[in-house]
Order: sequence, then structure tokens, then C-alpha cells
Amino acid sequence: MFFCIFQRILSVAALLLLSITAVCGPALGQTSGNLPSVQSFFEYPTLSGAKLSPNARYVAMLVSGKSGYMQLGLIDVTGGPPTVIANFDGADILEFHWVNNDRLVFNAGNRNVGIGEQYKANGLYAINRDGTGFRQLVQRDLQQQTSLGILHNNILPWNTIFYGTVPNSDDIYVAQIDVERKIRPIHLLRLDTKTGHATMIDRPGVTTKWVMDTQGVPRAVTTMDNDMESVYYFDPVQKSWRKLAEFNTYSGDGFQPYAFSPDGTLYVLSRNGTDKKSLYVMT
Repeated sequence: MFFCIFQRILSVAALLLLSITAVCGPALGQTSGNLPSVQSFFEYPTLSGAKLSPNARYVAMLVSGKSGYMQLGLIDVTGGPPTVIANFDGADILEFHWVNNDRLVFNAGNRNVGIGEQYKANGLYAINRDGTGFRQLVQRDLQQQTSLGILHNNILPWNTIFYGTVPNSDDIYVAQIDVERKIRPIHLLRLDTKTGHATMIDRPGVTTKWVMDTQGVPRAVTTMDNDMESVYYFDPVQKSWRKLAEFNTYSGDGFQPYAFSPDGTLYVLSRNGTDKKSLYVMT
């Protein structure tokens, strides 16, 4: 079964390569007398960002539409033609993530406009892989005052971004950045992509980083208090945050939580007195 799926993936990749070659024309085999134009080196790709679903049956990708805007496409590697499941009039789909085998989230923007000229945030949207169940999760209007929590109709404010997925769930984690403070804390929310219902996650201080375990549970954070940085660990038995260490954030003597292994081991990054960061096991 896996070999058949792998063969299908290879055939899809070959088909996509052929389509890209057809779009690009004979530029791949140009001679010195017939060189590609300078413009061709700065054009956006026709296809980009392909990602497998968790069960490896579906491939989602960004594909250029007739209007020039990027759309969200999908193909079943076991058979069937590729389909476009989401697009916008007047906007590109910039990034997307699989929530589970049946649902995806994505944001929007305009790749032809510089950051300084953007008049909308990226927002966040969800959709099923068959094109049904579309829902807006985060607004794009920058004119709306920055806020924390939830706006009307279960839509989150523009300063909310995708942060991570929750295994075997329709939920994701999103972060609300408090852009009006000098030290910008990250408020973490668990968001149901079907209903829009969100729950704020308890935090031990002005949190600047969250690390989840392999089950999607927030288990480690870093906090800031002036020049002092602290690392906290969420004890699953006591169900409370416990401080592991505190240090001056500018001294280079501390560490940052990085990831959890399936058995709960915490890996951290630290310079440990050197000029390079290395990975360590927290004991």
C-alpha cells in the first residue's frame, strides 16, 4: 500500500514538473543564442509549498490562478485530478497548514505589495479538504483597534496568528501578540476551527515563547520581566507552572526550551559558555 502511494506521489511530482516546464517554455534548455529573459528570474513560481496530510494521502499546495493570485490546491495521491479548494478575489493565499486529515487553515495577503504598503493583516481561515466548511477565524482589518480575546461572531482580532496544531483534533493554537507593549507578550489560545470558539491558556507571566509536547499540550514557556528571563515547566501531575530557572536575558548564560520527546524529555538550546548554541537534555 505504501509503495503504491509513493509511486502516486512520484507520478504527481512528475506531472507537476511537466506542467511547470510547459509554462516556462524551453527556458530549461536555452542556448547562449536564446537566453531566458531577466524577468523570468523574478517571476513567482506556478506551484509552491506542497505539504502532505498527516496520513500522507493528500497533498495540498499553492498554485497560481488565471488572475495571478495564489490559490489552495489539493490532490489525492491514490487517484483523481487536482482541485482548487480555496481562493480569494484580489488576494493571495500565502501560507497554509494541515489541521488534521480533513481540514486546513490558511491566511491571505498580497505578494505584490511591500510590507510598508500593506493595508490589511493576513487573517486566518479554515476549510475542509473537499472545499466545504469554510470559516473565517481572524479578521484582516487593521483599522480595528488591537485587542485581546474574541470579537463578535467568534472572529479573533487581526493581531492573532497561527501557532500550532493539536493532534487528532479540529483545534489549533493561535497567538495574540500584544503589539502595544515594549515587551510583546504572546497570549496563547486554543481555537476550534469549526465553531470559532477560543479558550485562553493560563500563563505564568509575560510569556514570550510557548513549547508544546507531542500531544499538543503547552508544557514549557519563557517569560520576561525587565532584563530577567525565566523558564517555566507545566507539571502535568500538579497541573501548575513551576519555575525551572531565571537569568539575565542579555548575559548569554541561560537556555531556551526547544522541544519535548514522546516520553516527555525536555530539550533546550544553550550557548553554555561558548559562542554557539547547542541542544541539551534538561535533567
